Amino acid sequence: MQRTSHSDKQLFQSSRASVDDFIRASLEKQFASFRHAPSNGGLHTFFMNLMEKNLISIALEQTAGNQSKAAGLLGMNRNTLRRKIEEHNIELKKKGSKNQAMAS
Repeated sequence: MQRTSHSDKQLFQSSRASVDDFIRASLEKQFASFRHAPSNGGLHTFFMNLMEKNLISIALEQTAGNQSKAAGLLGMNRNTLRRKIEEHNIELKKKGSKNQAMAS
């Protein structure tokens, strides 16, 4: 088991605080722009779907499209990831191609 050093923990906490601050500021800005809740009435669902879609997209980019690695990075199994990719209409790229969607 890999041990985390004290400085690694401090860096993580510092990064986490910075991400928390960024998310809060971004959400406050978005809330100010909403005159009414989305038509489905659920701001929570609206924002969580946006967050999840972006997390999955970034994980896939960081793992060069390797769904097993992306699922591991996100802490979910590959079948769950595939379902969420479909739910969010995330386009998958073929290896070596930036313009073609991979067939499911």
